[in-house]
Amino acid sequence: MNSGFGTGIAQSALFISLQVVIDPAHMAPATSFMYLSTTVWITIGLPISNAAMQAALRSGLQTRLLGLGLGSKDILKVGT
Repeated sequence: MNSGFGTGIAQSALFISLQVVIDPAHMAPATSFMYLSTTVWITIGLPISNAAMQAALRSGLQTRLLGLGLGSKDILKVGT
């Protein structure tokens, strides 16, 4: 929800600034490109951030489980 709220604010600000800068004859393609590029970067950014969070979680979890004295077999059981 927070990312959608932030994206909505950013897109609104970008759209208003686009209206000021772009010639009205080119408004439709400029607006289309703005929304297309936003969608593409969100589509690319979410899997990348998800992979980074999973890697950090896996590393942190393994470190904490080792700190609790669990063996490698027990850690593998937790990971599956």
